[in-house]
Amino acid sequence: MATGFKCMVCGTWHDQLMLDIGYQLPDCVWALPEEERAARAKFNSDLCSFEGRYFLRGILYVPIPEISEQFGWGVWAEVDEAVFDRYLELFDRDGSQETPGHGELANKLPGYPESLGRKLTVHFGPPDKRPCLVMADKETGTLAEDQRQGISYARYHGLVECFTGKSW
Repeated sequence: MATGFKCMVCGTWHDQLMLDIGYQLPDCVWALPEEERAARAKFNSDLCSFEGRYFLRGILYVPIPEISEQFGWGVWAEVDEAVFDRYLELFDRDGSQETPGHGELANKLPGYPESLGRKLTVHFGPPDKRPCLVMADKETGTLAEDQRQGISYARYHGLVECFTGKSW
């Protein structure tokens, strides 16, 4: 069982498993040419607004029971303005006791062709953690099933390979 990976960004070998993959922006914003993106969207590593649409970055965890770990997809959720504003208010405070918000997945995940636009629940947490994104109860499909039931180590390996384009 491989316990490390060669990073596609820095080219360095990392001795630990790749247990998270992050997206820099929502797909609709990332698809814009760089100059247009800078002119039309306002964003940082946690928040994005674009043409009256609002996004926040969170973590969608998928358990890997075989190795007692969780894989974290660092993805963007499109939310309404009220959820976006509430996240801004809570940014430096503990939001663990807050009522969860709702949103839709704003990234298409490799290995999950049906992922874009799926309904999510946004759970705020401590100020040092991004919101936890949970597939809505009524959602079906592979991603919802994987989040609820977990994935095998082989499936995890395949997902990382889908994303990186390389076997490690």
